[in-house]
Amino acid sequence: MAILSNLHDSDLLQLLGDGREDAFTEIYKRYWERLVATGYYYTRSKEAAEEVVNDVLMGVVVKARDCGDQFAACLSGDGRQVCGF
Repeated sequence: MAILSNLHDSDLLQLLGDGREDAFTEIYKRYWERLVATGYYYTRSKEAAEEVVNDVLMGVVVKARDCGDQFAACLSGDGRQVCGF
């Protein structure tokens, strides 16, 4: 098995869709800081930004197979939707 940090997002999403919790952990580590920074830009609250990011990342579990190669764009779209933008 490849080291998860070396896998492409679409591969991680496939593993996530197959129930691999370690794939979710890798996605979380990969995107957490960037998403919180974006959330903070819109909310001006660290706590609100972190809550939004948690909601978005939990939504990834549900949408894992729908995003495919457009994962980063999918996250951005989810973030805007959750924030009401």
